[in-house]
Amino acid sequence: MVIINEPEEGLDINTIIATPSGWITIGGLKIGDIIFSDDGTLCNVIATSEIMNNHDCYEIEFSDGSKIIADKNHLWETYTHDIRIKSKLYTVERRNQRREKSRKENKEKNINFKEKEWLYREPLPIPKPIILTTEKICESLYSKFKILNHAVKFIKPLNLETKSLAIDPYVLGAWLGDGHSNGDGMTNDDFEILEHFIHVGYIVKKRKAKFSYGISKLRKELRLNNLLKNKHIPEEYLRASFDQRLSLLQGLMDTDGTVRKGNGSCQFTTTSIKIRDGILELLRSIGVPAKYSEGNAKLYGRITSKKYNIDFLTEYPAFRLSRKLNIQKRENFRFSYRFIKNVKKIESVPVRCIQVNSLSNMFLCGKEMIPTYNSMLI
Repeated sequence: MVIINEPEEGLDINTIIATPSGWITIGGLKIGDIIFSDDGTLCNVIATSEIMNNHDCYEIEFSDGSKIIADKNHLWETYTHDIRIKSKLYTVERRNQRREKSRKENKEKNINFKEKEWLYREPLPIPKPIILTTEKICESLYSKFKILNHAVKFIKPLNLETKSLAIDPYVLGAWLGDGHSNGDGMTNDDFEILEHFIHVGYIVKKRKAKFSYGISKLRKELRLNNLLKNKHIPEEYLRASFDQRLSLLQGLMDTDGTVRKGNGSCQFTTTSIKIRDGILELLRSIGVPAKYSEGNAKLYGRITSKKYNIDFLTEYPAFRLSRKLNIQKRENFRFSYRFIKNVKKIESVPVRCIQVNSLSNMFLCGKEMIPTYNSMLI
């Protein structure tokens, strides 16, 4: 039996929530629906409130430009500036670095120095994030050092099962990048990419035009999936398994992606809003933070359209093409956060809260899949 007391907090009822089959608003969720926890696993909605009005509401703006509307009592798990600093200082690796530095300095000075006792103590436990209301976060937006005080962690990859997909994910990604919108043709001078097509069963035929190839049987699959003259990433690919989503990303990056030789970061460029939105969702679904910017696409110095640049770093191989993969910088970004940039009071909107059965009592909200704390309704 679900017992619901009148809650005092919630999210804007139009806040979208990721599900295994796509998106739904928090206002449309019902008990038993399946959504995502902050660790990417599936969880169930076990309680919901009625729609509530006349709550004090705030717009929370994050460092990546995302925004969520919540009332003043909605709860957030936040890594404050103090917690972030201690999280770096209290690790075994950091303690070992400081110990080695002390030894080296004393050796260089030729000092017979008894090392400080603290160097041999066990590192202090890494502090855990704290739970604060929207209102409290608003009141403490900056730390005493005038630095953005609050941050929420980026999610882990969505944990989903392998799907039976009509088009191999890598092939689809490469076609979305270099394929002919009206058919099964590809314009590409990297045969290493086409070898992947052959590996999964496609027949690749050279055409008369320079660097032009035809991919047998691909046109029919594209037509059946409403992709001809309508390039986009279908929903089922964005909710496929991690390996399938990574393959899709690699196809996109091998064609329309680049890697910067200076710092090894990745960039994807497109003039299509549909592809832009699709790859942003794709990156979020595998736990990769990305920066997005706009510019002008030019041909012979003349502006032809808008272009959209998406920059990111990831520990995962974003390419299969060896000349790109070999210079990609791959790191484990253990301390990656989305910072809370601003919190401002707005006019009241209808809000609603839910409770989920995730171990962390958290779920993902907004198109950017931001971890947020649930209500305790039962």
